[in-house]
Amino acid sequence: MSQIIWDDSFSVNNAEIDIQHKKWIEIYNNMDMKICVGSSPLPDGLEALKAMEDYTRYHFSFEE
Repeated sequence: MSQIIWDDSFSVNNAEIDIQHKKWIEIYNNMDMKICVGSSPLPDGLEALKAMEDYTRYHFSFEE
């Protein structure tokens, strides 16, 4: 996996949704770090994956 760096080309020209997309990238990058670099990747990675799942559900509900 690799880190995602926000680029303005990702923008959907909606400030709130762009903020949420940036937050999702932050959560993803955190998960990437915990799985690929962490000292105990399984528990830390599962926790990070759960955070990503929770935020994704929130975000898609908001978009609807």
